[in-house]
Amino acid sequence: MDISVDVLDTVGNVSATVSARDQETGTVDHVTTVSNNGETYFYLVVENRPVSNCGGSTSQWTIKNDGSEVSKRQYAMVLAAASSVKLLTVKGFESCAPATYGEYVDEIKYRQ
Repeated sequence: MDISVDVLDTVGNVSATVSARDQETGTVDHVTTVSNNGETYFYLVVENRPVSNCGGSTSQWTIKNDGSEVSKRQYAMVLAAASSVKLLTVKGFESCAPATYGEYVDEIKYRQ
């Protein structure tokens, strides 16, 4: 019976890890668009950065370049935050979707 409890605990821990997502608040350090794949990524300067739930040692985020209105608005919010040095809060996907450059952005909040 102890074995079944251990298995359930292990499964519970795995699902908790998968559902975790990163959230960081900071100022935009720089924004880069790569011509060969169209990806736009940016770095956040985060004070007392917590350990990433999704791995990685830097606060690097990628906006999906799918031509949607959402991706265009996210790009505009990042540029506005970069030009005004205002705080930006970024959340990743529930599944910690890795991108070529950091983690894919799910949600952005521009703070005034």
